[in-house]
Amino acid sequence: RIAVSRGGLISGEDGETLTFGDVEPLLQCRSLEDVRLWGDTLFPFEEEDIRRMGQAWPKLGTLIVGSRAEPEGATGTPLGRLVDFARYLPNLRRFACRFQCLEQIPDASQVTTRFKHLTVLGLEESIVPSENLTAVAEFLAMVCGPGIEFTSSENSWFSDRAFEDRDGFSDLHEWSQVESIIKAIHRAQIGYRRLTMGSGP
Repeated sequence: RIAVSRGGLISGEDGETLTFGDVEPLLQCRSLEDVRLWGDTLFPFEEEDIRRMGQAWPKLGTLIVGSRAEPEGATGTPLGRLVDFARYLPNLRRFACRFQCLEQIPDASQVTTRFKHLTVLGLEESIVPSENLTAVAEFLAMVCGPGIEFTSSENSWFSDRAFEDRDGFSDLHEWSQVESIIKAIHRAQIGYRRLTMGSGP
């Protein structure tokens, strides 16, 4: 396991921003399986950054990209970037990151790959606007396979709390609605596959 932090613990200040430049030296370590990144604030990774991480860390199973910044709707990695993590880091089993869910959420036709082994997705105080609940649920159902567990830690600070806590959901009732939609979509997908596999010529 390796962990990288930028900044201190001063609440209410912008502090230091974690960028991909802070991550680049780690790309020389080819056998990493557990990487935990933390900053006072974060500069979202681009697709090319994620591609390079996947190329350097083919065995990566756990990834945390965390921030101490106060959660706001406009902070975090664009949710659509989750497709890039699924494409370039296919062996991830646990992934935690704060996502920004204000921008237009990709629809099903734009999801070209999904996580094959992911069991836990930590949302790290991501804020999902009420008007985007259904779109977010449909997107996550396409990117994440059945059986996925969703968590949200208020301040995991590198620890496994990122994959265990649910105290970071701003509205647990609304998030329960998202989970219900995701489960319903997964049930429909499984049922449809069974029907098509069992149908004759």
